[in-house]
Parts: sequence; structure tokens; C-alpha cells
Amino acid sequence: MKSIPLQWLTATMVIIVFSISCKKIEVDQGFTAFGEIYFNADQTAGYQAGYLKLKYNGHPVDMQGGTGRSIRVPAGEAKFEFYDDRTGEVLLEETVNIVPGSPERYTLFQPTMDAPLSFLDENAQADEEAAPEGHYKVKFVDYTGNLFSFNKGMDIVLWRAEFSWITFQTEYVEIGVLENISRNLDEEDYHLIPIESGDVGLAFSFREAETGSQLITVAGKEFLNTQFYEGLTTASSALSNPKKNVFTAYIETYAIDYQNDNFVKIGDKLYGIQPVIFLKN
Repeated sequence: MKSIPLQWLTATMVIIVFSISCKKIEVDQGFTAFGEIYFNADQTAGYQAGYLKLKYNGHPVDMQGGTGRSIRVPAGEAKFEFYDDRTGEVLLEETVNIVPGSPERYTLFQPTMDAPLSFLDENAQADEEAAPEGHYKVKFVDYTGNLFSFNKGMDIVLWRAEFSWITFQTEYVEIGVLENISRNLDEEDYHLIPIESGDVGLAFSFREAETGSQLITVAGKEFLNTQFYEGLTTASSALSNPKKNVFTAYIETYAIDYQNDNFVKIGDKLYGIQPVIFLKN
């Protein structure tokens, strides 16, 4: 009779242990799936300056440098915020559905400190129609900031280089104006620039759109950029056929550390202005 309670107790313990074990196995069988996301931010001005940081669902995370490193996060909806850690200001955000086995890739774009942080679609021109024969097709965006007086917008004036048999010098003749260059890439349209024959080149000047205010050099003349057209010609030559001659360029200011009266003096420094091609087809 005394063995019955012992057997009953033993059986009860077995049932309890079995029940607990089953629950534990059920918990252990649950797991969190992870996916990967790549942010290529190495070439942005903010990342290089050290103030561009990243949050994942509101929490700071390390932003890996380079295109070969990923951030692993749980599957599902994820919010990423790029912010300035000096001020806390959110500069760019993106909500992404993370799917295991399907890594997401983003290239960030901020070529100058005066440019807004954005995502760059490197295939943005893939469906754009080719330039008409005898022309380049160029989209510009103004990233010159506040150094020059373009607060009312920017116009680009085109000048053709022509040799004067009177002065025996190269002179520039105005041939057209590209109006209202935007500071927002998504708002900008393409402009047509003629392809000149032979050694004839084009120069570009930059004016305040509303007032026509010019950039005056130390020599007292309007600042002209003669290198951009050469850059267009070189970029076009490097494209494989069939080429569309479609380009996108940002406009930036730059300083020089040598004396040249063909540049604009602000304070004790000399500055120029130039378009830089970053998309070409």
C-alpha cells in the first residue's frame, strides 16, 4: 500500500517534466529570420566629414562603409533614418520591407556639403530618349550653395569660341541660355547643347536667373568655364555605341590656391564654378 503513493508521485513528476519539456521545445523551435541591406555612403560629403549617422527603427546602428558590407536586420518592415549627429536633424529616411535572401542595395548621393542627401538611381537615364543628332542632352542641378548670388535661381549662358580676324584673338559669342537650373534634381529637365565641329569649343557662364547678375572676375570680366564642354566631349567619346549622349551633372564651386585673374574673388580667396558629370549614357 505504501508503494502506491510513490508510484503515483513518480508518474505525476514524469507528466510534469514531459509537459515542461514539450513547452520548451515549442519555444526553441521559433526563430527570427534576418535579411541584409547595403548602404553605399562612402562618397557622400557627410560621411566623409564624419557627421552622417544611421538609425534603424529609431535606434542608432553602425553604418558599414563600402559596398561589400551589409547591415543584418530582422525580416519585415524596417525604417532607416540618416541623420546629422551634430544637430540630430534627419536628412533622409527610407522604409524598407526586409526579405531574407533578397538583399536591398542603396547608393547615397551627396557630392558636396551644399548638396542635399539623397538616394542615387544609377539607372535613372536608362529609359531617357537619346539626344537629337548633333546635340548633347544634359540635366543640371545647382549645388553651389550660398557662396554666389543664385538665391533667385541660376541661368547658364552658352558661348561659342570664334576666332576674330580683326583682333586675331579668340572671342566668345553668346548663342543661348539654359534657364532656371533647379537645386532639386527631381525637378530639373534636360537641356540641349550643340556639338561643335572641329576645334570650336563652348564656354559656360552662370547668372542669377531673376536679375541677370554676373560673376565678375578679378580682371573685371564675366567668369567663363571652358572645361565642361571638353568634359562632355571626352565623356561622349568614352561611351560605347549605340550611345545616347545623355548626361546629368551637378554644378559646384571650387577654390584655387594660386593667383589667376580669371577667377572670382570673395574675401581673400579665389573661386570658380564648374559642372561635374555623374551620369552618362
